[in-house]
This record gives sequence, structure tokens and C-alpha cells, in this order.
Amino acid sequence: MSTAIVVGAGASLAQAKHYHPSDPLHHPPLDLDFFQKARRVAKTKPGKDLNSAIADLLVEVTASDEFDDPFDDPSISMEQYFADVFYEVDAAGGDLAFRVYLNLVRVYSQLLAATTNWIALKPSGGPIGQLLASEVSMLNSEDEVTVITFNQDLIIENVLDYLRPSVGEWCLQSLYGESGFVEVRAKGANVFPLHVSGCEHYARVRLLKLHGSMNWGLASKDSKAAAEELFPTTEMPVYVHDGREISGTVRRVGSGSKARYLHPLVVPPIYDKHRITRLPLIDAQWSKARAALETADRILLVGYSMPDADILAQQLLRRAFAANDGVQVVWVINPDAGIALRLNRRLKNKGLHLYEDFDSFLAAESRL
Repeated sequence: MSTAIVVGAGASLAQAKHYHPSDPLHHPPLDLDFFQKARRVAKTKPGKDLNSAIADLLVEVTASDEFDDPFDDPSISMEQYFADVFYEVDAAGGDLAFRVYLNLVRVYSQLLAATTNWIALKPSGGPIGQLLASEVSMLNSEDEVTVITFNQDLIIENVLDYLRPSVGEWCLQSLYGESGFVEVRAKGANVFPLHVSGCEHYARVRLLKLHGSMNWGLASKDSKAAAEELFPTTEMPVYVHDGREISGTVRRVGSGSKARYLHPLVVPPIYDKHRITRLPLIDAQWSKARAALETADRILLVGYSMPDADILAQQLLRRAFAANDGVQVVWVINPDAGIALRLNRRLKNKGLHLYEDFDSFLAAESRL
């Protein structure tokens, strides 16, 4: 029995709340509280670098008449602001708008680092680990769990590292189902395994990251990338870094004339994602995700809110649901009761089992 699990930002939030239920500063941001959360986290010790990133972003924002201060208006969502900045870059092509975009990505990276890196240090799998272990235990010997995520943090990778060997052995190349990465090794021991000759690829879980990942990067010759380097129209090499924590900064690799600067490969929350998702590696992730959803015997949606801005994701799910005649019920873990209404418009007459948290879902699973 093959299983496809679609994971959204709510899953990372639930993982954080499991460890620190009453400390919201430790919780990763959601779309609507992104800028307010960034302001609060920037005042803490883990947010020291974030404070600098916010200051640099505001310098660029105030130098332009095109953008409002996103920290001054609590009604501004991260998705909408990213979209506004991207379209200004795309339409006008101005250097100032692109600098705003670069600094916005830097704020995004620093906030994810400050609110998710600590989870990598936890010696347990948390609720995500319990869910994945439960799903793997129900597999036939030849089947696997495919995790399809729109998150760019490294929480799932860290969970799967903790779950060895019950989920099997893997390197980053095999986990992501890709062999086209250029590998970058970190200094120190706190790393994920990269591919080496003869390494074992027996994981029962495959991880597809449709919006990129904070340990994936595109290279530029300068620390300040050009627009065509971050939004390439031709094939570009994608680098994968083996560090278990998000750096939140642009990485410099190599030396001399061969030195390159790696910028996080992030697919921003914009309508026209084709500008980035047509990269061969990202395009392959989307194709594999659709195939997994269309052929799965079981589909779960975990902490995924199906945002309006994500047209490609909605198309992916709608087409996959329509093509999969074997799945009659979709399982959903989400505290937002409104998700049922949004899903019912796209489920193509499939049933819906809704659970508000991991505990209630796992309890129901144990009774099956």
C-alpha cells in the first residue's frame, strides 16, 4: 500500500508546539503572522542576525515609493508581499526592487533559521515522526511513503534522520529522489549524509520539496546575485548542502576564481511559479509528486491550508484527485475547520476524514 502525504506549514508549527507549547517565539511563522513574528523574534538572542536582515530590508523599502513597510501593517501577509515585490521585479526589472526581493528572502531565511533550527537538536521524532513511523509500519515490502511538502525548512529531514533505521537508510540524493545535485559539504559533524559510492538507498520514505529547500542553492559569482541567476530561464546547476541546520545566509563555496555564492533556492508564494518551477530539478519534483498522488492507495493532507496564491498546487491536487480512482477518502490533519470547505470544492466527490491534531489522528489509526 503506497501512501502520499502532503505537508504544509501547519505541520512544522505543530512540531514546534509539541516541544514548546506555550512559547510562541519558538514557533515557525505562518503566512498571516510572518512580519509580526519576525519583529518579535528579532529581539531575542536567536534572532540577532534576523534583526540585521530586517534593518537592511527597511533601508531598501524606504528608498522606494513602490512598497509599503510590511512591519507597519498587521494586515499584510507574507504571500501577498512576496507577490507584490516579485511582480515589481518582473514588470519593471529595476535594481531597487530586486534588492528588496533579495533582502526579503534573507529575512525569510533568517526567521526560518531562528524558529526551526532548534528542532534539529531534539532527540525525538515528535508528532511528525510518530505519523511517519505509523505510515511506514503499514506498508507492504515493496511500497513507500512519499512526503510532498511546500515547506523549505529541514524539519522532515531531521525527523527521518532520527527514525533510522526503521525507515531505512538514505543519503540526501536518494531521499529527494534526484541525482543531479552538486554536493556541498559542511564543516563539522552535524550533517546529513551525502551520496558516496556504495551507500545504501533503502529508505521507505521519499521526500519531494516542491517549493525548494533552504539547503538547496543557486550559484552566483557575486554575493549579490543578478535576477537571471535566481530566476533562470535556462538550465542551472542546483547545489545541496549537507548541514542539518538552516544557515540563513548566503554561503560562499570554493576559492579564487572558482568561488561561488549559494543563494537559497526558494520558490516564492507567487502566481507565476513557472519562472522557477521549470528548472529541471524542481520540475521533476512536481512530476513525481503528481505521479505519487495519482497512484497512491492512501492520501493524507497534514497542516496544508491550500492558499489561494498557490494556483499550481491547487491544479496539482485537483488533477491528481480526479485521476486517482482508487482513493475514495482523503485524510486531513488540520485544526482549521474551514479547510473542509476549501477541499470539498477540489476533491472530486471523494470523502473527507478531518482530524484537528496528530493525537486524534493517531488514536483513530490505532483502532483500525
